[in-house]
Amino acid sequence: MAAAAASGRIVVVDASVIVAALVPGPARGWARGLLLGLADEAALLAPGGLVDAEVLNGLRKALLRGAVRDLSRALEAYLALPLHRVEPWPGLIRLAAEAARALSLSGQDALYLALALSLNAGLATLDTGLARAAERLLGPGRVEKPPRQGLGGSRGA
Repeated sequence: MAAAAASGRIVVVDASVIVAALVPGPARGWARGLLLGLADEAALLAPGGLVDAEVLNGLRKALLRGAVRDLSRALEAYLALPLHRVEPWPGLIRLAAEAARALSLSGQDALYLALALSLNAGLATLDTGLARAAERLLGPGRVEKPPRQGLGGSRGA
């Protein structure tokens, strides 16, 4: 975290990246490499509560389809990530509502994007719709996504 604090770089990470890093699949290598690399150079943030619920749901789905055998182990790996949870505040929720309306995003995706916008941060996602909206508002250089968007799609593994 020392390097992250020194650089001042902030990246909002959505649940799709975290689930991909924890569950075997085509984006696992990219997601793990991204999280490890970013943890050394940036503060990793996510909306508190939302990211936890989405990751838990993604891990549960992975367990049901047999991609994860030990939910407790996967959950502990998630909880060990150097992820800072930011509790949404009224202004952030208003910004998310406007982004959801203007960009046809889900409320969840809009909250990740609003957090990145409000903190002048980057955004990491596998969700193609969220990545497109983020590139429009943040600029392409501030959006971390797989080199081949076919690895991602929608959130929730």
